[in-house]
Amino acid sequence: IPYDTAANLLHLFQRARIVDSLADDRRLVSRVLRRWSSMATGKRIPRRADIDPALIGEDWANCMLVSLDPVLDHSTFISVGENLLPEPGKDLTGQPISECPRETLVGAILPHLPRVASSGNGLTTEGATVVHHRVKILYRSILLPLSNDGTKVDSVLGAANFRKVRWWESVELHTQVCFRTRRDALRQSHGI
Repeated sequence: IPYDTAANLLHLFQRARIVDSLADDRRLVSRVLRRWSSMATGKRIPRRADIDPALIGEDWANCMLVSLDPVLDHSTFISVGENLLPEPGKDLTGQPISECPRETLVGAILPHLPRVASSGNGLTTEGATVVHHRVKILYRSILLPLSNDGTKVDSVLGAANFRKVRWWESVELHTQVCFRTRRDALRQSHGI
C-alpha cells in the first residue's frame, strides 16, 4: 500500500476509534442527565436530598457534589467519586473547592460552576486537560444545578468520564462548552 493511502487509512482508523470512545464517554453524561431530569418535576430544579448514590449506581465513582457559597472559593465538596479524585486516596470531601489542583479533571470543570449557579441550567464540557493522575486525558463532563427551594441554585451535581490520550493521537488542549436549559435536558432525557 502506498504511504499516502496507508497514512490516510491509519488516520481514518484513529478518528473512528476516537469517535467511538467519546460516544462511550457520552453515555455516562447522558445517564446522569436522565436521572437528574427524572427528579426534575415540571420546571423545578431537583434538591440535593434527591441525589441518592444508590440510584446513580456504578456511575457514582465518576460524580461529585458541591455545596455552593456566595464566595465561590468557599464552596465545598460534599462528595467526590473515586475516579475523579486528583490523586488516588486524596479525598476532597468537606474541603473547599480552592483545595483542588487546577491541573486535574475536577480542576478543569470547576471554573464553570458560576455559570450553572447563576443560570439554573446544566452545562456540558468536553476537552483535554494536561494532567489527571499525571497523564493527558480527553474528558466529557456535565454540571447540573440543585436547589433546596426549587429556584436558587445552592449545590451542583457533576459527572465526568475520561480516558488517557493514546500515544498516536495528536490532541490540542481545548475545552468545548455546551449550555443546556432544563427544557433541553428534559427533552433529551425523554427522547423528544
